[in-house]
Amino acid sequence: HYHRMSTNDFCATILPTLGPVDMAFIDADHYHVQVMKDFDNLISCMSPNGIIFLHDTYPEGEKWTTPVNCHDSYKVPNLIKAKYGDRVELITLPIPPGLTMVRNIFTPEFMR
Repeated sequence: HYHRMSTNDFCATILPTLGPVDMAFIDADHYHVQVMKDFDNLISCMSPNGIIFLHDTYPEGEKWTTPVNCHDSYKVPNLIKAKYGDRVELITLPIPPGLTMVRNIFTPEFMR
């Protein structure tokens, strides 16, 4: 299904109706604050071992860190590590513009 709306609206209205999510891809706003907000919204809905892919996390030099390119989304993998610690495993493929894969290794109490 295609939903024409902001990721904030999607996460507030559609995402809660989907149940556990096995895979998600984040590639909308490249500003690290919004990417992190999208990640925060998704991780709470991910199934155990679910994977979130983040695009544009390894820009090829400073010229690619403009808002129309990767902007500063390269900051997000370190922010995820700092915030979620042992709840996730992640790896960034160092091939510009970059792809980070984050696996949810946390099983919520209600799913145990």
